[in-house]
Amino acid sequence: MRTNKRLTIKLIILIVLFLLVSMVAISYSGLISLKTSDAKLKTFVGVEKIVVYSTNLSVDIYESDVKQVTIKDQSKVSGLGTKKIVQMNQNEEVIIIKQSKNNFFLTSVRGNIVVEVPKNSGLEYDVKTISGDIDHDASSEDRVKATSISGEVEIKKTGEKLVVETTSGTVQIDSPFEEIKVKSVSGSILVRANQDSKKLALSTVSGSIKIQLKEVLDYNVNYLTTSGSIKNTYKNGDYSKLEKSKKRDNQLEIDASSISGSIKLMNWND
Repeated sequence: MRTNKRLTIKLIILIVLFLLVSMVAISYSGLISLKTSDAKLKTFVGVEKIVVYSTNLSVDIYESDVKQVTIKDQSKVSGLGTKKIVQMNQNEEVIIIKQSKNNFFLTSVRGNIVVEVPKNSGLEYDVKTISGDIDHDASSEDRVKATSISGEVEIKKTGEKLVVETTSGTVQIDSPFEEIKVKSVSGSILVRANQDSKKLALSTVSGSIKIQLKEVLDYNVNYLTTSGSIKNTYKNGDYSKLEKSKKRDNQLEIDASSISGSIKLMNWND
């Protein structure tokens, strides 16, 4: 009798375990997919600054014909637990967009946050991610700051001051800023500058640095490297270490440092 009772209990436990494993397998195979945010839209007025905190969601910011700042939450969650992933709030002239933490260890979150701003709105931006990519395609009359650990960062529109920090994510700056500061550990850096650029400060431990110049007549390069190569094809020749000198009017000041990565100055279209 006791033996039958024990067998019954074991059978029940096995059935429960089987059901739990099946639910997890089905959830992660994508057969159960719960959308926490079905492309929800929110609009904001009186905005001067946009702040974004994201973990793995990519952040896309671009200009369009919208009259107001428009934010689209395109995040999705798959798994056994759901909650609102993206929180959006406005505090006076500042919009704060934040990705919430998962409340269940079997939950998988993916997707992106899309921010549309009116053309030539010239806002200030502060975007932070852990692994999500940052694609910034909006001009700014103030500071643009982008921070990511492993996500890629691409800046497409021009502005006044740009600050980018990554650990392993690559950085690509397609348009000139008056001042650019980029810091990375192992991510590669590509920066473009023209006659309106005034200051470039670029540093990485092992990533490469490429600087593309266009119509820059006067510039001064201060570089520091331990084992990385140095090359200048903008003036069709290699160059050696330059000592810091007094900056002349309308001169582009370039500070580039990499311990083991290469540093290259080149033409805009190379």
